[in-house]
Amino acid sequence: MSDLLNELLKNSMEREAKKLASNGGVTEQDRYGNLLDSVKGRDIAQEETDKYYGNVSQVLNTAKNNRLKREKENTENARNLQRIVSDVENRERREANAFVDRNRKYLDKAKETISRERNKSYFD
Repeated sequence: MSDLLNELLKNSMEREAKKLASNGGVTEQDRYGNLLDSVKGRDIAQEETDKYYGNVSQVLNTAKNNRLKREKENTENARNLQRIVSDVENRERREANAFVDRNRKYLDKAKETISRERNKSYFD
């Protein structure tokens, strides 16, 4: 941030030097008088600069807060999705176990039949 301010100050000084060279040494302050804010005793240009950097700071803080809010929402959404997936897996497991329990006798008969068929000898 200080590098940016230094760069802006340097550019401003270069502009003033060019204006002085083109105006023959008459500055804007000489031309328009001392533009001081009567309440704070500060230069109006400085006030505008402060407003600008205050707005930039506010925008950066807002952007940071929005990013943190999005990250929090994304984390909550990920947790909710994981919970839903886990619930679905548990429900499917329970339904499969219930199906096996309901149809146990048929499954046992099928196992017996398969075992019997495997043990049969077709060459006797």
